[in-house]
Amino acid sequence: MRTEIYTALNKILKKYKNQVGKILQCLLGLSLYKILECPPECININLVEGVDIVVEYENLKYAIEVKTTTGGQINIEGKDFEGLKRYRENGYIPLITILHIDLHSEWLFVNPERVERKFTWNIKELYTDQIYKNLSEKVNRAFEELVSKHVQKIQDNGLKYLLKILKEEKIRYSGK
Repeated sequence: MRTEIYTALNKILKKYKNQVGKILQCLLGLSLYKILECPPECININLVEGVDIVVEYENLKYAIEVKTTTGGQINIEGKDFEGLKRYRENGYIPLITILHIDLHSEWLFVNPERVERKFTWNIKELYTDQIYKNLSEKVNRAFEELVSKHVQKIQDNGLKYLLKILKEEKIRYSGK
């Protein structure tokens, strides 16, 4: 993560502490939309209960649980594992994406079946699985571009602004 992106995310975090997870989730969903070049109806962003982002485009089917932190750990709940498991049983690739809001961090793409099923993960022990490196690189570039492009309006209006963008792009989302 470039310094200016880190600085922008910190400003958003300070102003919208209770919304920052949803803000980053929307930006991740928009990043996936951008890099996959898929129709908007292929992405569903769930801002309440359940798997956070579902992508179904051509042969790609992802079920994504999104986690963000400023600390050294993230917490995964049993319901997160169960939700991903249900999607896996229906042919989706389950992923946990993690963004540690820290200088030089990036979105990590972790297959939950690769790691021990524990509920607290140390950020320093996590890495993007080799099979998802290309996806990760593209998403991280798109994410930084989106943050750069929309940072001022996100700082001014928070999640409300991103929901407007999702609606304009016709990307499905539920909850607020």
